[in-house]
Amino acid sequence: MRENLHILWLVPWFPTHAKPVAGLFFEEQIRALLSDGFDVGVIISDRNSLSKGYIKPNVSVVSGKTISVKEKIKGIYVGMPAVPRIDFINDIIIRRAERYSYLLYVEKFGRPNIIHSQTFVMGTLARWIKSVFEIPYVVTEHFSQTIRMRRLNIRKQLIVRAYRNSSINAAVSPGFADVLKKLYKQEFICVPNLVDTQYFHPPSPGVEKVYDFLYIGSFNAWKRPLILLKAFNSLLRAGLKARIAMVGDGPLFAKAVTYIKSNNLEHYVNIQHSVDRSVVRDLLWRSRSLV
Repeated sequence: MRENLHILWLVPWFPTHAKPVAGLFFEEQIRALLSDGFDVGVIISDRNSLSKGYIKPNVSVVSGKTISVKEKIKGIYVGMPAVPRIDFINDIIIRRAERYSYLLYVEKFGRPNIIHSQTFVMGTLARWIKSVFEIPYVVTEHFSQTIRMRRLNIRKQLIVRAYRNSSINAAVSPGFADVLKKLYKQEFICVPNLVDTQYFHPPSPGVEKVYDFLYIGSFNAWKRPLILLKAFNSLLRAGLKARIAMVGDGPLFAKAVTYIKSNNLEHYVNIQHSVDRSVVRDLLWRSRSLV
């Protein structure tokens, strides 16, 4: 092992059978560290809404029954039902389950040397581990809703405490790091998302007559795909020769399809539900801009 360093990743999303592409990049980053000789484990805190039929709590060792991965990654899966729109109750329930999951993790896999919290969402657990067991943690922030939440004063103290008590705060882009530093008055460095260059080889840029945009993400109010479609439509009306591929799922998917049909954009917009990573790779290869 690399200097016997034991890293515990705390993640709010991870590939499961119900959501096979959720947090896929977390899994790939963990595997990259494993292949480089580090000892890495994971605690997956999976909150599922009661409104969607998730009613059975589950705190257990990671297995093929809980996550959707080809090779086993050691860790603990925390699956908890969440009450819609009552965050304080959910926080109490999940906090207790997560603390228990850490104790179970140590019992099964040993004490880690450092904690990696993916987004402030896992910061409460990371702070508890640090305060009780004196294990330092770092935060990698990529959840852009932290900007909106700060401006609306939502969970400000929760987020600030996560950043303030960490040894290092990292953001996935320089611009994001600058905004977080300004909003939360904490230091941030930039650590971009990893790219598997053995899997993804960007083609040499050529001269294309049509400009290709690509959207990959949830079709929800936060991501605002309808505003993107309206902006794209305006570009077409202004004379730009362009196309856009849109990939994902969510509550606004049907409305996006309706907008495309009502504005006769079928020839210019390729909209698809969630697809596997090979299709995403091909779409990235063909696109000029990811929006």
